Amino acid sequence: MSKHNTTKTCVHTCRSVKKKKPEASHRIHYPVYNFDRRLFVCRHGETDLNRQSRIQGSLDIPLNANGAKQAQRLAEQLKSHNIDIIVSSSMRRAVQTAKIISTELDLDISEILDEFSEKDFGIFEGKTIEECMHISKQTDGNINEYPTGETNHQVTERVLKGLGYLYEKYAHKKTLLVCHGVIMKVIYSYFNVLDPTDLNSCKFEPRNCTIIRF
Repeated sequence: MSKHNTTKTCVHTCRSVKKKKPEASHRIHYPVYNFDRRLFVCRHGETDLNRQSRIQGSLDIPLNANGAKQAQRLAEQLKSHNIDIIVSSSMRRAVQTAKIISTELDLDISEILDEFSEKDFGIFEGKTIEECMHISKQTDGNINEYPTGETNHQVTERVLKGLGYLYEKYAHKKTLLVCHGVIMKVIYSYFNVLDPTDLNSCKFEPRNCTIIRF
């Protein structure tokens, strides 16, 4: 989901907290990747649809001026973390964010990966939450499983595939992954032993250029 943000970001470290143990079926097929706090994951900077609180999904929207400034501020903050590798989603808003950061850190973007592109929200893309709820009621649909778009299971499968690739190739490097809101929720849920296919169970709501360390 899109959320407007103009506040200064800071690097948060993911810490597991006491919570209800998930059903075994939620985790049974999930491999274990331990990045030992070397994986930094951030959301892209603001776009015009973010500012309008509209769902973007697979719409390939560029950063707006404020989004570029957010990325610049995040780059300044990351200078003290000695990032080795920058990886980006293949979507334009993520690549633009990654380029701003890579320029400031004097690094190249090592990889651009489709596995970390934002979820396809189907017929809800470009609409506000209120508009989506109206459509959902009319069609007896579930706003968490978006008509004509990807299911949460499909998104989780490709994100975990991407994490596996990063683990195999860069596990011993400090790696920055630039991606999207839903992708960050899936990753956060995975590392906190929540069900990454149940987005409602994850209360973490990353704003533009939010960054967290795993």
